[in-house]
Amino acid sequence: MQLFPQKSRILRSQQRSSVQILPDQDFPVGMVQRFRLEVQRSQMQCLQDQLLIQKWRKSQPQTKSQDPLFS
Repeated sequence: MQLFPQKSRILRSQQRSSVQILPDQDFPVGMVQRFRLEVQRSQMQCLQDQLLIQKWRKSQPQTKSQDPLFS
């Protein structure tokens, strides 16, 4: 499973400049998959953190001006 199988070919045909684009096979697919998993995990963690913050805000009888995250 590759991220952008067509991208390098498209770029190569579009810009005939001195910029060099590596062909797809030079980039290990395993690295891409690991990176994607890492991104998904961090996004999930971010969502969980946001939910925790929302729960905490609801449980606190505070106005926004007193919220430590806004100070």
